[in-house]
Amino acid sequence: MAKLHHKQLVKARERSGSDFEMLRAQTDALRKYTLQFTPEQADTFMNVYTEESSAIERAWMARQSGQRTYEPLSHTLIDTVVNAVMLVTLLTAIGLAIYYFV
Repeated sequence: MAKLHHKQLVKARERSGSDFEMLRAQTDALRKYTLQFTPEQADTFMNVYTEESSAIERAWMARQSGQRTYEPLSHTLIDTVVNAVMLVTLLTAIGLAIYYFV
């Protein structure tokens, strides 16, 4: 059941960018399903379901991170480029000020 729910959430995210409605429907279905159990059975079922669901999500995230085709830019590189642009802008402004005022 946890695998099915995870697949539904992934498809909902791909289709609409949000899985909120699907998550709400799944939660309601789980609530109705556990009504047939005693409180202890429902508690045990939800604990097992939560553990299995978490394991499936972790495995899916590990596969997703392993399939990346790009590497994010490092903060050092971004900071260097930003500082270089600011330096060029500053030097240009100083040069223009000297040109027009001299």
